[in-house]
Amino acid sequence: MTEELIIRDVKKYKEELTREGFVAEKLEPDAVIDVEMHHVLVKKHALWVCDQILHFVEVGAPDLVLMWFGFLQGILWMLGEHTIEELRQDNVEPVK
Repeated sequence: MTEELIIRDVKKYKEELTREGFVAEKLEPDAVIDVEMHHVLVKKHALWVCDQILHFVEVGAPDLVLMWFGFLQGILWMLGEHTIEELRQDNVEPVK
C-alpha cells in the first residue's frame, strides 16, 4: 500500500465522519466508554486518528502510518461504517 493510497483513504474516511457532524476528539488510553455513547465517542476518536495519520505522513513515520491506518480501518469496520471487503478494496491501487 502506497503513501498516496493511505492519504487518499484517510481523507475519504475523514470526510465521511465529518459529514456526519463529528469533530476530532482524542480518547485517553485508559478511557472507559459508556455503551450508549460508544459510537459518538469512537467516531470522534476516529477523526482524531485520521489527523494523526496525516501528521505521521508529513513527518515521515511510515511504520506509524501503517499501524494507525490499520487501527482506523478496524474502528470503521467495528462501527459498521464499512465492510471488510470495502476496506480491502480501499487498499488496492485503482486500475487506470
